[in-house]
Amino acid sequence: MHNVYKMQKLQVQAVRDQVYLQVLRDIVTGTMVPGTKVKDTEVATQLDVSRTPVRETLLRLTHEGFLDNHVGRGFVVRELSVEELQEVYPIVWTLETMALRATPLPTKELQAELRALNVQIGADGQDPLRRLELDVVWHRELVRGCGNQTLRAMIDRLKEVLQRYLHAYILMNPRIRKSINDHDLIVDYLAAGDTDRAVAQLEEHYKRNLTIVVETFTDRG
Repeated sequence: MHNVYKMQKLQVQAVRDQVYLQVLRDIVTGTMVPGTKVKDTEVATQLDVSRTPVRETLLRLTHEGFLDNHVGRGFVVRELSVEELQEVYPIVWTLETMALRATPLPTKELQAELRALNVQIGADGQDPLRRLELDVVWHRELVRGCGNQTLRAMIDRLKEVLQRYLHAYILMNPRIRKSINDHDLIVDYLAAGDTDRAVAQLEEHYKRNLTIVVETFTDRG
């Protein structure tokens, strides 16, 4: 009886996780554009689940900053802002450079994997959304050897915030080739055992991307 109960709890948790990931994905990719009103009844119907896990998801996403909960209006997808970009980007590059310093130098196998991923990111004709997904994987693999799980979880969480902006703005920018070159340089420095230069290049990479996204955001605004 005890084992049956545990299985039922796992199934309920799986539904909660699936609902959360689906709604988060829709927000990050812009399927739910900023300003969209999100009703728990409609989401529950679309996903064919009860309102309870949907309500929990909307409250969680409000706490995480993806939704606003307005009195009289309910849940609304949070608007994009330059201020949020300028707040989050420096935190991300600070945490990720910390993680890189705490990561052992990559093996030759990992170096090859990072280079192969970078080739895929820069492939001609690559779907822009797929390119961004691969970029997330590249950065995650770069610091996968960092033993600080809390630090890595914080980076992942904050990068979800940035993905909204990258999906909305960087896709149209022609300067992605420079980011690919940055990736190659970071791996080159690590292969040479020079963590300091790799860290400096990683920070410069993020600072340049912040400038690009802010410029594009402002131009479109």
